[in-house]
Amino acid sequence: MAVPAVMAAAPSASAATPSCAHPHHYPPRHCGKIAVDRDVIHRGHRLFVTGTDWKHDEPVTLDLSGRHCGRQKTVIAGGGGNFTTHYHVRGHCKPGHHFLRAFGQNSGYADSVAITVER
Repeated sequence: MAVPAVMAAAPSASAATPSCAHPHHYPPRHCGKIAVDRDVIHRGHRLFVTGTDWKHDEPVTLDLSGRHCGRQKTVIAGGGGNFTTHYHVRGHCKPGHHFLRAFGQNSGYADSVAITVER
């Protein structure tokens, strides 16, 4: 009697690859990450943003989702691939859930963090 072969499904590339990984590097070498000092902020205030593991001396663009919430801001990750900066949440930003996004202009690395904007 023949034993049926059991086939295990291979994990999809999207499930195995972090969202911040460059699409041409698998397995990913490292990815840029951002973190903020708080996840709830009032309109008109500033977030303190820390970036780690970006390419050395890479321009990284920060952008807050939502109309009138913030202006794009480009910072340079230093020789160690890290940066610290502040990001101003504009007073006209609609309260609710938003994402602060970061994009490495040379590496293509991307990351985002969720924040809640309050009045």
